[in-house]
Amino acid sequence: MKNVLAPALIAFLIGAAPAAHAIDIKVTSDDPVVDKNKFGTVVTQNIPSDLMALGPNFRLSAVLETSDFKDKFRFYFYSVMLMRKVVEQGTGKQYWAATGGIRSHGATEGGDKLIKRIHDDMVAGAKSFHTDQ
Repeated sequence: MKNVLAPALIAFLIGAAPAAHAIDIKVTSDDPVVDKNKFGTVVTQNIPSDLMALGPNFRLSAVLETSDFKDKFRFYFYSVMLMRKVVEQGTGKQYWAATGGIRSHGATEGGDKLIKRIHDDMVAGAKSFHTDQ
């Protein structure tokens, strides 16, 4: 019995891990230091918990773009938007409509300073994600 129960428990736990985030999160980053994984981490750690429980009719889109400016500075633009699935009557075609979120731009030295700015904006704008639109 132990030989069957242990692999079944492990399989269940591995299968349940991806379900921790019920909302679909799409993350992109072109920054050489704050890559997709680092950007995704700061976004998911600062998303209001009620958003994480939303089902398949919602999606979170997070985009970070940067470019060289001068000296050690880089321009940045990022957007973290909550999208709601809309189905067109008659055709059944699906669209994703933005319901709210956070956008910001500026210049920074990058790396940890950019992550801190994103974190601070996410905390300050936590009520910017609307689910009722």
